Amino acid sequence: MSFEAEAQSIMEYIGGTSNIVSLTHCATRLRFVVHDKSKVNGQNIEKLNEVLKFLESGGQEQVVIGPKVESMYDAVMTLLDKDKGKGIVDENYSEEDLKDKKSLSFNNLINSVFSVLQATFTPILPAMAGVGLIKALSITLSGIGVFSAKAPTLMIFNGIYNAFFYFLPIIISISMARKFKVDIYVAAAIGASILEPTMIMKLIGVKGTSFLGIPFSMENYSSTVFPVLIAIPIYTLIYKFMKKRISSNYHTLLIPFISLLIMVPFIILIIGPIAVGLGDMISGLIMSLFSVAPILAGLLLGGLWEILVTFGLHWAIMPIVISNIATKGADSILACAGAATWAAIGIAIALIFKAKKDPELRSVMAAAIIPVLFAGITEPIVYGALLRYRKCMAYVIVAGAIGGAITAVVKGQITVMFFSILSLQTSINWIPMTIGGIVTAIIGFVLVMLFGYKGSNKNGIKD
Repeated sequence: MSFEAEAQSIMEYIGGTSNIVSLTHCATRLRFVVHDKSKVNGQNIEKLNEVLKFLESGGQEQVVIGPKVESMYDAVMTLLDKDKGKGIVDENYSEEDLKDKKSLSFNNLINSVFSVLQATFTPILPAMAGVGLIKALSITLSGIGVFSAKAPTLMIFNGIYNAFFYFLPIIISISMARKFKVDIYVAAAIGASILEPTMIMKLIGVKGTSFLGIPFSMENYSSTVFPVLIAIPIYTLIYKFMKKRISSNYHTLLIPFISLLIMVPFIILIIGPIAVGLGDMISGLIMSLFSVAPILAGLLLGGLWEILVTFGLHWAIMPIVISNIATKGADSILACAGAATWAAIGIAIALIFKAKKDPELRSVMAAAIIPVLFAGITEPIVYGALLRYRKCMAYVIVAGAIGGAITAVVKGQITVMFFSILSLQTSINWIPMTIGGIVTAIIGFVLVMLFGYKGSNKNGIKD
């Protein structure tokens, strides 16, 4: 079946064009926001040839396609209004991002938080991967002696990487403002204001500093994550409050003025210090676990990571990881969690050999190898094998846990937010860390080869 034909089917099973509020896509999934979830037929969507999995997560109906997602997105967009493909919803739904307007339950609150984090960080991950590969290229060229460490060429390469993280508050502000459908340029100005170098240099470390008589201590907010994660939702409330109450004749003049006048001092006086302290506390608690019980920390992260990713729970951890890399230059959390990727690689390779009677599974696993090796994209393996066959999920938990423990023991840390065989050398203690990763892949491979993948999934489908 062609992409066009499957796109027609997806549209039918998602409830038709009238049921779609917006459509976006990430590296592997179509992400629908719909008016009425009861009209969505996920079971029929999963039966389509190009669909690996259908799931509801973060208030979205997600159709897992794999590496071909962009082609499927283009095919679906030929059947939709362009504004829906850009994530712009109609006026009836512009004040609430998701459908559940009346429910204020704890579950809906948690789903909304995850949805916001997901929508904020997913669009910036490709750029983050790009600067990570440039960093890897810089380290490689320096390591093999093509350029000296102080060569202008490498300074430019390093500048590309450093600039992304230095201006991260602006990038996050824009991405989050786009999610909340408020003025992205005002949000960018808010993020930029707390990075102004003259203000920081003149006020940081100065005792007795005050704003309108209110004392404060200036922080350096470059490369931070949490201040704008808290600030932009507050700016959203202010923006939407004023938009309803101020005449449209004065929107262009007054809303940006009042928003900046309130938000920038509010961040510097209150939000910034609290957010920086909160981020440091959470990171400190996790790092203390690495100090007290590194093996346990590695076991938990490596063993449970794919489960967290499957249910979207990893988005609660990603801001801490990004903050660690941006402010400290390295992170242990994702380094240990990355062992699960190595385990998935080993399992995928094993299934190519083991699943001789299942050419479709072998084909999916063969196609999944390149994306996972060069871009760290595990979804085709997760939905093509791990969630279909319980033994495979058990194997990734066991192998990932062992690999995570090895990474913790050798004190491996990542310095770029990107798994790729091209960026391995950017990690701290990368040689023992890579050896641990290969061992993890071998464990996953051996488990499949020795014990097979036979069994039945929750639907009773036999291997």
